[in-house]
This record gives sequence, structure tokens and C-alpha cells, in this order.
Amino acid sequence: MKFSAFLSQHLPSQKKLLLVKKKQRPVIPDPLRHAGSRSGGSFRPVDQKAPYPEAVCFHTTGEFSRRPDGAGTYKAHCCPTAITNLLLTYNRAGLAPKVGLHSPGSLFIDIAEWGRRRLLYWNMFLLNYFGGVSVPLTGLYLRAMLRRYDFHPRRVLPHLLFPRRALIRSMESGHLGIVSVLAHPTYHSHTMMLCGLTTLENEQGDRLHYIRLADGWGHEPRYLCVEDLGLFLFWDIRV
Repeated sequence: MKFSAFLSQHLPSQKKLLLVKKKQRPVIPDPLRHAGSRSGGSFRPVDQKAPYPEAVCFHTTGEFSRRPDGAGTYKAHCCPTAITNLLLTYNRAGLAPKVGLHSPGSLFIDIAEWGRRRLLYWNMFLLNYFGGVSVPLTGLYLRAMLRRYDFHPRRVLPHLLFPRRALIRSMESGHLGIVSVLAHPTYHSHTMMLCGLTTLENEQGDRLHYIRLADGWGHEPRYLCVEDLGLFLFWDIRV
């Protein structure tokens, strides 16, 4: 048997690899529709929290892909993007005026390059696994950037163990935050900005909670069902 024939027989084709990739779950733009397909029956919203609704920013990693020195692109940069969206949101809400000295692009570059120089952000995506910001360092990076732009919340509280209930309480209190999901069926390992909560209820009184996100993939809100979250950590920012 020729070597090329052996490879075609025993290795997956590009078409098969694309089919495997498509199996990841789609993003959730509409929590009501998702709840109906997830659990059956009809749901209605009973509570919605969306702090600073006119101020929330939804910039994406694709907007910030090109490095300013022309030396390639940014990779695995979801965490700097999430922090950029967070600071821009606080600025538009009138809480972080120093951020207004920067355009979104220059703000991201400053955040990413600061992290890269201090080895908090690794601009690589090796073997589709290694790169970006290590989850244990996300809180340190976040606090450093808040200080750098002279924004001093009352507290930045990490929630690392079984944080579902704490996540719901934080969002019900009208806080913003940063969340990192791990091994997620849609986002894999990804860091995003938290910007609200929608609570739904069916006719039997069962409730589902959907966190509202600036996920860095789209320019509109996306959602995740808290009851479906597996491994994740989040940082609650109390202003």
C-alpha cells in the first residue's frame, strides 16, 4: 500500500475534522428560546438585571488581532479583550474617566502589552492549549489594570469554588464582573465580561438563570445558563 493511500485510510479527512468542529454547542443569543428547547414548555422572564445598559461595550477579539509593531497578531487574547470591555463600560458610565483618554484599540494594546511584558499574558496558542492568561493570574491582571486606569472599586472578590450561587447573587446585586469558563462546550477555555442576569420561570415555578455576557465573539449580548455551567471562576467587582 502506498504511503498516501495509508494516510487517507487511517487519518481523518479535512471534511471529517470540520464536522467534528461543528459539534460544539452554538452561542445563546436568546435565553427564552434556549430555555424552551433545553427544558421543554414555555418560560417567562421574572427578573432582569443589566447594570449600565447604555454603557456596556461589546468589542471582540477580532477587532484587536493586529499588533501595532507589525510583528504578527495577538493570539488567545480573550482576557485582555474582556478587561478592555470592562474598563470602557465603566468609562461610559462615568466611573473611570482616565480610560476616556484612549480609543478602544489603543486601550487594548496598552493592556495586552503591559501583560505581555510582565509575563501575565502569553501571546501564543501552542497546540490549541497553551497561551493567553493563566486562570490563576486573571485576578492579579484584572486588579493591576483597574489600578493602572485609576479605577478603585470597593472590592474585587474572587469566587473559585462552587460559585454558582455567588454568581447569581452578584448579578442580582447589579455588579459587573469577569468570568473564566473551562472546558466549556461552546467557549472551551475563555474569559468574558459579566454584564447582567435574566431569570426565567416556567408554569411549574421552576427557574433558570442566564448570565448576560460580552463574550468577545460578537457585538451583541450572549448568555449562558448558570444551571448548566461546569468548571468556571469569576471575579465580582463591587463599586
